[in-house]
Formats: sequence, structure tokens, C-alpha cells
Amino acid sequence: MNEDVSVGVDDVEALIVDDDACVLEEMIESLDAEGIRARAVSGGHDALEVLRTVRGIRAVVVDLRMPQMDGFALVRAIRDMFADGEAPRIVFVSGHLDTDAAVRAMREDAIDFLAKPIACEDLVVAVQRALSRAREDRDQREAVGSVAGMLTGLKEQVAIVERNLQSLQGDGACGDGDDHAATRHDHSPAVLEARIARLVQYRELRRQQFPDDLFGDPAWDILLDLMRGEVVGYRCYTSGLALEARVPPTTAARYIDSLVDCGLASRYEDPEDRRRAMVAITPKSYRMMADYLASCFAVDVDA
Repeated sequence: MNEDVSVGVDDVEALIVDDDACVLEEMIESLDAEGIRARAVSGGHDALEVLRTVRGIRAVVVDLRMPQMDGFALVRAIRDMFADGEAPRIVFVSGHLDTDAAVRAMREDAIDFLAKPIACEDLVVAVQRALSRAREDRDQREAVGSVAGMLTGLKEQVAIVERNLQSLQGDGACGDGDDHAATRHDHSPAVLEARIARLVQYRELRRQQFPDDLFGDPAWDILLDLMRGEVVGYRCYTSGLALEARVPPTTAARYIDSLVDCGLASRYEDPEDRRRAMVAITPKSYRMMADYLASCFAVDVDA
């Protein structure tokens, strides 16, 4: 079971991540019976992709032991995706409950740690608490950051206007009034996000057919994720970039160093946690990627 699609994208408020299809189905049914709209996925990479595209998720139930990416690694990647106070609240579940895992869960500020088999009532109560805490986080963030939000919105509008102006200038250079040219030169965030999503989809299809290490290109995967982070508006850290490229963090760090040396990426201090360094695409690299994406999909437009 990869994903439950019975719930509309805009209605989802909880995400369930477990590699056991039977457990997923039981948890979805238990939450649905109490009016909690949930979606299910079977692994960490699928969970991150859902969280990038579905903005209303406020609670994530995470199985501690899963192949490829365990629960703690997934939670760290989730936290890296969101600003402080914006990440969904976490409920851990495990069939192997021990003291060390419970202590780690507490350090991750988990709402609860449930042992399998999970009673329906316990699951519902834990998820309801997680949703309630997430709403409190949201209300507090909105109260404190209303002015900052207004400034951010204005900044984003200015950026959109600038990019649209660049698009109009590019259209004028063509001089033929061709609607296809306008589409090729559209560097608006919505168009860029759609084009990046297509490339990511192609990459995942390739991974389903061929071994990762045969055609793996970590530098490109990292750069693509940095571009998506800039367009969509989420923060990028080495840990999350490593998971996206499916390489160890030390390997990802070396590729990031190469991108920085080439002027395609930059590191800077996280203003909210100086112990961590954030990674971002540079303006030069952003323009190159936007032009590259336009050229790629010009083939579709012209066909």
C-alpha cells in the first residue's frame, strides 16, 4: 500500500507512515470513524513528497522502524522542511518499545509514543492531541508573526512581478507574438513548480525501473531540490538534501561543497539555530535552472 487517495488533497489533516499495509488500513479506518481526515503512505520518501504538496497536514503518525529511512530520520527531515513552529506534530508508534527509543522520542518533542498493537482509542486521542497542539502552534505563530508575514508576502509579490517582467522582456525579444514563446519564457513560481514536479516524477519513474547507483546523480538531485525549495518556499539543510538524493549526509556535503565552489549554491547560518547551516540556490543558479526548465519543456510546447 503506497498511499490512500480516498481523501481529497485539501481535506487531509493527518499523515500515517508505516511499512505495514494492514496497520495502515486499520489506523486510517480508526481515524476516519472519528472524523479525522488522514492519508497513508508506506515510507519516508513518500511522506516527504506528500508534505511538500499537501499544506494542511498538522499531525504525522510515524512508525519507528521502517526500511530505507527510520522514524527518527524522517522526523528530522520533516523538521528541516519547516520553519520553527510550522512543522506538524509527531506521534511515534513501534512494535519494539524500549527505554532508549522513548527517551529519543521525548527529545524530538513527540506528542505520544504508542506501542503496537495500538488500541483505536489511544490512536485517536494521540492524533487529536497532536492536531490540537498544532493549532495552538499556528495561532501563536500568527499572533507573533503577523507583521513578518505581511512583509514576506510583499517580498514574494515583488519577486513575482520582477519575474513576470523578465518573462515579458523575453517574449518581446522573440518578436513573433507566438503564444508558445510566452509559455517557454514563463518563469513564474507556479510554472516553475509544475516543471520541477515533472522532473521529479520522471526521476522517480526511472528509480522504479533501474538501480539508483546506476544512473544516480546526487549533485543534480541536490540542485533540483534547492530550486524547488526556493520556488515553493521551504528551507533546505544537508540532512534533507541527502535524503532526497538518497546518499549519506557526508556524501551530500561533498556535493554541496562542489556546488558552492561553482557558485551554484550557498551556505548560510540558520538565524533560528546557529548550530545548523542552511543551503540555498544562488541567484545565478536560479536563472540557469529556470532557463534550463524552460528549454526542457519547450519541446512539449512545440510538439
